[in-house]
Amino acid sequence: DPYLGILTPFYSLLPPPSLFPSQELCISLIPSFATTVDYSSMKHSIIPRLTALMVSCESVSLRVKCLVAVGKMLDALDKHIVHDHILPLLQQIPSRAPGVLMAILGIYHAVMKNKKIGMDKVLLATRILPFVVPLSVEPTLNVAQFKQFMVVIRDMLQSVETEQLTQLEQLSQMEEQTRSGVVFPPFPH
Repeated sequence: DPYLGILTPFYSLLPPPSLFPSQELCISLIPSFATTVDYSSMKHSIIPRLTALMVSCESVSLRVKCLVAVGKMLDALDKHIVHDHILPLLQQIPSRAPGVLMAILGIYHAVMKNKKIGMDKVLLATRILPFVVPLSVEPTLNVAQFKQFMVVIRDMLQSVETEQLTQLEQLSQMEEQTRSGVVFPPFPH
């Protein structure tokens, strides 16, 4: 593995729940080389260690650093890793500290806006919004943070509305064409 020499020091600094002062520095550096790490190392080594720290560490600062690092690495990750490993884990983070909540919100918003990864209406409506809306009324948030939650929630609702309306309009057009007796030409092979 050509990355072993680079990754070994990082791996040694990421064992949960140990807290070393150098861990925060290490974690903040990971996004800078994330695009050069192979998929297997990212999926099986780096992401599991970061996500374990996000859930299990006691340090709010370290937890926020992990969340920010994951948010910065989104372009180096694929839809499978994000949807199957990162998004579900965000709901398991026990802390309700404002920094943690804002970092979680930032990841959701970045994923939603990311063309490669994205979130469809079903994911937003059934899993993300039911989690994010209650976070918006956490008493630890200040006015500016609450307003940011509202902006992102409105963006999410707008995305659900747009996608659902498009689908319903297409279905309505197909039903109308079927009722009016319009015959579609066969698809070319």
